[in-house]
Amino acid sequence: MKSRLYSVFCLILTVFVVKQFFWSLTLPLGTGPDEFGHLSYLQFLLEHHTLPIFGQATLYDFSNLQAIIPLPTVNWIAQHPPLYYLFLTPFYALSSAINPFLAIYLIRIISTALALTTLYGAYKAIRLLNPAPLFAETSVAFIAFLPMFSYLTATVNNDNLLIALATWLTYFLIKELQNSSPKNISIIGILFALCLLTKFISAPLIVGLVMILLLKKPKNLKGYAARWLPPILLASLWYFRNFALYGRLQPELKDLPFTLLSQTPELALNFPEILHQSHPYNLFNFLWNDRFPLEIYKNFWGVFGTLSTQLSAAQYFLIFLFTAIAMLGLIKAFFKHLKSSKGHVKSLQNRKISSLPVTQAHNSQHHSYLNKKSHILLITMSLVTLFAMSIKIYQISASRGFLGAAQGRYMFILLIPVFYFLLLGFAKIFPPHWHTKIFTSLIILLVANDFFSIFFIILPQVF
Repeated sequence: MKSRLYSVFCLILTVFVVKQFFWSLTLPLGTGPDEFGHLSYLQFLLEHHTLPIFGQATLYDFSNLQAIIPLPTVNWIAQHPPLYYLFLTPFYALSSAINPFLAIYLIRIISTALALTTLYGAYKAIRLLNPAPLFAETSVAFIAFLPMFSYLTATVNNDNLLIALATWLTYFLIKELQNSSPKNISIIGILFALCLLTKFISAPLIVGLVMILLLKKPKNLKGYAARWLPPILLASLWYFRNFALYGRLQPELKDLPFTLLSQTPELALNFPEILHQSHPYNLFNFLWNDRFPLEIYKNFWGVFGTLSTQLSAAQYFLIFLFTAIAMLGLIKAFFKHLKSSKGHVKSLQNRKISSLPVTQAHNSQHHSYLNKKSHILLITMSLVTLFAMSIKIYQISASRGFLGAAQGRYMFILLIPVFYFLLLGFAKIFPPHWHTKIFTSLIILLVANDFFSIFFIILPQVF
């Protein structure tokens, strides 16, 4: 059974790689979010061997790339931390010396490689949470064939490294929940610091991490701090630099002079809402805007802004229906658990485990299912981090003054808890003996939905 399930996982990865290879070669350059901006950051590092300054003119000495794509004339992407770009620079330097086109597509393929590490980390994490047949495989399929994830991981974007790091951070966090160890805590601190050095949007993760560790073992706070502070302080050097240069931890486009915004073609074209604001927006305009949660939700599943298209109404309806059923399942499980006594729950768990083969029961008992407290802590961490992420996205959108900045892809750092609990709630609606067929059907539907999105929604916008 275990080898058969692993074969299903390998098949999912194979289909994903083939799809993404085709996707990477087919999408026109610049299609991904700020793709030209990210390439200009790489080109600047390659030529000047120093970090770019946000808002300064970009001067390329020997760039063959400029003859191929319209590199930005202003460093409007330089507010991002450098880890993603420093990681890619050796590959970019070697391949661009041969051919600039080769360099870009190689970076896109590296995005697919980073996505594979995300999928493998998600698989390992969800297997720790729930080893039920096809549960982890179906959860991974939700990520691998999520249209927005497919679109993002076929292009050059620092989100790809951030998502991979956040996924492995979640994996070690789950290990820490099950079996606390200094090694897990140290790795969690290092991974969080790397997230900070990749993208500032990862900062809200600290809210959930601190909360979950305080609730789990408040007495060990000094031990956590001793292992977390060194890497986090090192990562903070980037933000001290930003504060020294710009007077804030991360500058925004609205901080650039109006004359620069209006006279820079790529900025005036891509961000007209900043130029034409008739009044300043603030956070509360968006907190009370009933469209905002909907925009985040739609963006999470698939809004392809550069191509000015999104998933069809029928797809959004089916996604919303799945989400609604999953939420009902979670609510049902919650109230059922409240009515059950501790003794009844314990006997029920023993009965379920004893009905399994001996080896599977042993693994389930000792390594797989999180106990009640761990589930509550994981849910708490997810909700708190989700709320903190929402506030951060609200702030970004408020600074730009339009709902289009409600980027649901920023929530991808929570892919594991989101799809774990959605699938868990969905499964709770149906009898256990239906689960294998339901999970198999979901995997097929997810593949079909992703390929439909590629061939009937996105590609018609390309050609």
